[in-house]
Amino acid sequence: MQSADTVDTSIIYVTYEGGPQDRFDRDYYLAHHLPLARAAYEQYGLLSLAAFFPAESALGTIAIAEFRYSSVEAAQMAFGSTEADRVRADIRNFTTLTPKRSHLMPLN
Repeated sequence: MQSADTVDTSIIYVTYEGGPQDRFDRDYYLAHHLPLARAAYEQYGLLSLAAFFPAESALGTIAIAEFRYSSVEAAQMAFGSTEADRVRADIRNFTTLTPKRSHLMPLN
């Protein structure tokens, strides 16, 4: 059962996968990239943004960003906006990895 604060929201996960040898500047990501993304996407219905990191460095997921939007349409507008181009261009400043975007679909 969903709580009242999760009804009609859309959750997008952006993941970065690689290994300990891959460049991923966590400090830049947290201090610069995520605030840039928040500023770009809030006008499109971004409700919250969070980052998660694995407990240990290993081959696999390096980082996950969780974007919560007011609706699926809001998420689509945000990621298709001109502001999204600036956010995508900033990726090279903290990693050479290619992000993967996934839309969370709740199981009933």
